[in-house]
Amino acid sequence: MKGLIMKELVIYAALATSLLSISACANTSHSQYQVQVIKPNVITQGAEMATIPLLTGEMAQNMVNAAALEAKNNNLMVSVTVVDASGQTLAVLRDHRAGVHTVRASYKKAYTANSQKRETAVIAKGIKDGTIPEDLRYLDENILILDGGVPIYIDGIVVGGIGVGGAHGSEDVHIAKAGLKALEQQ
Repeated sequence: MKGLIMKELVIYAALATSLLSISACANTSHSQYQVQVIKPNVITQGAEMATIPLLTGEMAQNMVNAAALEAKNNNLMVSVTVVDASGQTLAVLRDHRAGVHTVRASYKKAYTANSQKRETAVIAKGIKDGTIPEDLRYLDENILILDGGVPIYIDGIVVGGIGVGGAHGSEDVHIAKAGLKALEQQ
């Protein structure tokens, strides 16, 4: 009987401690836990709320759709890929008549434009002219130095890349830039 009473006392003590903890938390200021949402494509961080532009999946899909429409209007069979700032695919679309290799080529062009923060056509010309080291192509297995990759800027910061593969290089660039126009119109 005495052991049973002791167990009940321990349970009541634990319950009282829990209730006091919950009560104390409820009375504290919540300002340290508040999150401020500025806009859906911005990440905020720290006490001073620095903003970092963010390329969303919806934005990427709109770009891919606009680029694919431009390709269709020009009777070109291509793949279009958009990557985020970390090089991860956000959206991809392959025309059913485009070669199977075009998906990988469009990814690598988008990746290269993003990681190098310039158009792949500019990189290719720089290598040809000797102003950019040719060894750049060996830096990463995802680097592809062919026309058709364009970096994506928001507020002057590279947030990703768009790549097109399957047509002539200048046509790939034109289609990628049509995708960029869709972002500018959002």
